[in-house]
Amino acid sequence: MKKVILCVIVLFFAASCQKESNEKVVVCWGDSLTAPQSGNSFKGKIYRLIKGDNCYPKKLQKLLPDGYKIINAGVGGENSLTIMARQGAYPMKLAHDVIIFPKNKRKYKMFIGNNDIPAFVSSYNDSIVHPMLQRGWKKDKSPAYINECYINNMPITLSSESFLWRTNNKWNIQYNYYIDRFVDNNNTDTLKAGSIVTTYAMKHLRNAYANVFFIGQNGGFEDATDLIKQLQSMVNYSKCDKYVIISFHAVNNVMPTVERLKGMEDSLASVFGKHYFNLRSYMVNNGLKDAGITPTQADKDSILHGQVPPSLMSDRVHFNKKGYELIANSVKKKFDELGY
Repeated sequence: MKKVILCVIVLFFAASCQKESNEKVVVCWGDSLTAPQSGNSFKGKIYRLIKGDNCYPKKLQKLLPDGYKIINAGVGGENSLTIMARQGAYPMKLAHDVIIFPKNKRKYKMFIGNNDIPAFVSSYNDSIVHPMLQRGWKKDKSPAYINECYINNMPITLSSESFLWRTNNKWNIQYNYYIDRFVDNNNTDTLKAGSIVTTYAMKHLRNAYANVFFIGQNGGFEDATDLIKQLQSMVNYSKCDKYVIISFHAVNNVMPTVERLKGMEDSLASVFGKHYFNLRSYMVNNGLKDAGITPTQADKDSILHGQVPPSLMSDRVHFNKKGYELIANSVKKKFDELGY
């Protein structure tokens, strides 16, 4: 009888491992256009419980058949350099030497940077990067997928405290970064400036079945050529030939006009071909029709100027529930088209 029970247990775990190994993991990389807008606070969790999660990866999960697992690697506020640093295409480096003291020799958390003292820079161009400011400061199952990370083969936990407020129609942020060993010891160690931060994502989210890259709305690149170079680096680093590129849709500091956006979109289409999805163009030309929405005068005016109609938006940049449903449907169609 014991042998029978043992065999059943072994078969159960074997089946579980087989199921996990056959799972098609899809990682969605991005900023707040990928991450839930309601955030990861207690209030945000209650909001999502009542009104649902408006992020497109959550909706995409429901559209895909069994066997697919969507990982939402979107973090609000991040630019393309910071997203690349988390993903691993161009990792972040320590901006200065960091001394880590054992817990029995310190009274305070180990501060390593803030608004005035850079903690991390990009290995792409040495620009300052700002991970974990809106989400992803917790150790477990964080959408930032940074912890547990490694610096010089030492297991490390990074964390942040950030405060966001609005004055005179402008967002302000204050933040502090902290560092600690994942497992404490009695040593005092120095981590040198320029040391690479190997994130959880770099160790565990590489070689996924497929990736969706939706970056750039918050800047972090110089022009269309630079954005393309960054996206190509992320695709190459992922070691995955199944991917979709989504272009951002609202003007920003790098692309300050719709005409500049159109030029960027043409360049992305030329380089990435069938892997590319032009979000702005789709929303302008087909969004309202596919959502079953009768256009208002404001919608017509926006469409005339090549801008996403307000009936699909919750603010100037972010989409509403209908808008995110359209994005999820569009990604699903791309997957079907590409045979994913």
